[in-house]
Amino acid sequence: MGEGESLVLLLVYVDDILLFSSSDKEIDVVQRKLTEQFKCKSLGEARYYLGMHIERDTERGWLKLHQGQYINTLAEKYSLQEEREVVTPLPSEFKLIKAAEGEGVESEDQRKFQSMMCLDCA
Repeated sequence: MGEGESLVLLLVYVDDILLFSSSDKEIDVVQRKLTEQFKCKSLGEARYYLGMHIERDTERGWLKLHQGQYINTLAEKYSLQEEREVVTPLPSEFKLIKAAEGEGVESEDQRKFQSMMCLDCA
């Protein structure tokens, strides 16, 4: 972008909207135009969006997204609060084997796995 130009990012998911810009003036313009066309209101600076915690430091110029609360919720739900943290859940040399006939993943284990996979997708 050239000097004096600003970029506005508008993220929409169903009825949740996030506006990002380096210019507060541009955000005000977009908000005004949105409220002229649609019934909506500003809730101020976002702290959470789609399960992600948003941290921002305008003085240092950074924005951080993380899912710490979601991780803590899953740990509590599946009684994993006391588990030790590891870089990867399995050693790199771990070999998977096919389950024997009639054996399979229990539905509770499957739900745990699927919940954890949501972290990887975000």
